[in-house]
Amino acid sequence: MIDFITERTTVLTPHPRLSRWLLLQHANKKRSDGIKLWTTPEILPLNVWLKKRWVESWPQKFILSRLQ
Repeated sequence: MIDFITERTTVLTPHPRLSRWLLLQHANKKRSDGIKLWTTPEILPLNVWLKKRWVESWPQKFILSRLQ
């Protein structure tokens, strides 16, 4: 199921829980294949990915928190 995930692939999910589950499945697959060391793929919820891209693009501009 997660054989398409490579170290250069970015996977966006709608929810953090799905991101964690996919990372766990990826790690389990690597372990079952006998691999002891691998690069963690970028599997991120959409909101985390958007925030990361914003900070990379405009580091001088701040993102308001929910409270603000």
